[in-house]
Amino acid sequence: MGAPFYFVWSAGLSKIISRIEGPMGVLSTIELLGGLLTAIVTLVPPTIWLTAALRAGTRTDGAIQLFYDFGWIFFDLTFMCSVLQSIALGLAILRDRRPMPLFPRWVAWVAFLVAATYFPLIFVPFFRDGPFAWHGLISFWVVFVMFFVLIALVTPYALKASRTVETEMTTPA
Repeated sequence: MGAPFYFVWSAGLSKIISRIEGPMGVLSTIELLGGLLTAIVTLVPPTIWLTAALRAGTRTDGAIQLFYDFGWIFFDLTFMCSVLQSIALGLAILRDRRPMPLFPRWVAWVAFLVAATYFPLIFVPFFRDGPFAWHGLISFWVVFVMFFVLIALVTPYALKASRTVETEMTTPA
């Protein structure tokens, strides 16, 4: 249920980034598409899991397990959408040449760190237990915590940036 809100959040960031890089900038497009794809990635696996659960009493255990595993593999191995989004955000922040940038520079480095935390997800298909399994310390807990940390850190700065951008647009030069 949160996926559409994530896309709206990403669309807002895309607009802010477009003010940093100009109308033909590619980073704002990557932010927008990364947000859309990440939202889709958060929509599809729950649908797969609900499909498995819908008639759990009439399906074989193997069929239910297949849907369950497919949902997690889809969810984890589509991480590049979120990686590209985080990198685009970080690069845009570092490219802001205003005397008072819209975001503090350290937020860019947090975005890069979050992008880096996704890469261990490539190991998910190869581990059933341990830190790299889908439910492991790194592949589940670190990734999810960092995903939400980035949202929590960026949101107040994005709200402030949107007010600044609005003021820039309405103030005569």
